[in-house]
Amino acid sequence: MRKTCLSAFLVVLFAGHSPLAQKRDIPAPDIANVKYGVHDRNVMDVCFSDTTKVTPLALYIHGGGF
Repeated sequence: MRKTCLSAFLVVLFAGHSPLAQKRDIPAPDIANVKYGVHDRNVMDVCFSDTTKVTPLALYIHGGGF
């Protein structure tokens, strides 16, 4: 059981970092490097949806480094 859990964990951990993983074309943000603080690294990118309908807001906040 323990060996199976460890194997599954390692597969999930390294699956996204495989050289065989697909590359994604990430579009450029609509507004880049918007400052929200005094530090040089306090910047964010803003991306708008490509629709005229009311759409939900998706906000991603990264809590910091590891």
